[in-house]
Amino acid sequence: MFNTAIVIGGSVAGKFAAKALSTSFKEVIIIEAGERWDGKSSRKRVPQSNHPHVLLKGGENAIEELFPNITNELIEAGSIINNFTRDLKWHQFGLWKQPFIGEVHMIQQSRPLLEWHIQK
Repeated sequence: MFNTAIVIGGSVAGKFAAKALSTSFKEVIIIEAGERWDGKSSRKRVPQSNHPHVLLKGGENAIEELFPNITNELIEAGSIINNFTRDLKWHQFGLWKQPFIGEVHMIQQSRPLLEWHIQK
């Protein structure tokens, strides 16, 4: 096992990198330019922080591998499970798309909710 890893940037990607490195290093340090974040509000330096965030299946599986049970924790904390082929309407190039009824379930939540569960 190595001693120390340094991750520059404490965004979602930085937190994922730190978690992945934690199995090979005794200590992982994240260097973040922004102020400490309380986990309850939007982060000032993240412009998309107020947008809804959806985890596509591949991302959900990857996050679950790094943070076991995070999907259940997100759902318990208020994430919404959507069948994206049935529950959402798509408008593209001036036309409403025909729905395709399938079983594509994904979870949707705010960026602060997602990031807080990754950070804690």
